[in-house]
Amino acid sequence: MPRISHEKKQYFKSRIRAVLSRDDTISGVEPAVCLKQEGIELERHNLGELLKEIHAERINRADRQLLNTALAVFEDTITETMRIAWEIALDPFAEKTERLAARQSKGSQNKPL
Repeated sequence: MPRISHEKKQYFKSRIRAVLSRDDTISGVEPAVCLKQEGIELERHNLGELLKEIHAERINRADRQLLNTALAVFEDTITETMRIAWEIALDPFAEKTERLAARQSKGSQNKPL
């Protein structure tokens, strides 16, 4: 069978996504049946390759979402730590060692006390 053009491949993937969006737990054969009802006939290995690409895209999206969530939590933690460090560093009644430690944690070691 000749290679599928990029445009047709994207069209087939969009149709497969539409089928998967209706039922995500269907087997590898059932999308072929659903696509056949729409008038799209794909060979087994072409369908399998497209399904594999779609699942890889979904995994990448899930990984990016997980990473973004973890980075957001980390950023919130760092922001709160920096806020507390600034409060300690600018507190005139704090001990000198506490102020030094707070200044080091916020990364401004060269500012005078």
